Amino acid sequence: MESAAGRLSAAGFDPALVAALSRLLDDDGERAVVDILYPQYGGLTPAEASVMVALDQALVRGDGTSSVRGMTLDVRLAPSATGWSVVAVGPDQPAQGPGSPTPLGEAVLANPRVVLPADARADVSSGTVLDPVLVVLDGLARDHTIEVLTFSTGHPVNVFGTDRQSNHSRGRAVDIWRVDGALVVDPATPRDLLGAVMTKAGQLGATEVGGPFDLNGERPRYFTDDLHKDHLHIGVSEGRSPAVP
Repeated sequence: MESAAGRLSAAGFDPALVAALSRLLDDDGERAVVDILYPQYGGLTPAEASVMVALDQALVRGDGTSSVRGMTLDVRLAPSATGWSVVAVGPDQPAQGPGSPTPLGEAVLANPRVVLPADARADVSSGTVLDPVLVVLDGLARDHTIEVLTFSTGHPVNVFGTDRQSNHSRGRAVDIWRVDGALVVDPATPRDLLGAVMTKAGQLGATEVGGPFDLNGERPRYFTDDLHKDHLHIGVSEGRSPAVP
């Protein structure tokens, strides 16, 4: 059986894009079935977009054995003659970090009310996610089930369209796509539910709380824009100490 990479190359896909897709492609003839958990904006400008995609990939081998692996990808798109076309996919490597989880990280990993996809779990396990963010998650999970899309892996390194490093790649931010089983992006999700989570995040020490609506107009901390209609962004600026839940 011709490899997936070979088939894409024969179809005229850019070689650099085929190489970037190596995490998704199997050159041994395995069949892969992808289950997309959630696609979320990572950035949007007139010239480029980032869509972060958390997924599980089931690999079925020729001998009948199978396995499942999860990942979060930063899919980059650009305008084309037919709409938007994929021009790059990252990251090139799985989540990895400097060491092991903090005690608070271990507690978050063990908490059934904090639901983490594979790369987000790896970020916490490696110590990439700092305690100020974990304090917020731990506190929110006392009252709600929180489903995370991404911390660092799969998120653009810089604030999209700028040269400023994102708090995500500093281990200081998290994106949440579902609360108590309700999609943040769904207009039917109660505003009071999301507002309560956003308010609590601020009380727990978050200095950046973005979502589908703004809690306080022009005042600091809370914000909204087109990019944050589909998730809650919670970040803690450097130098801020964790709050006490």
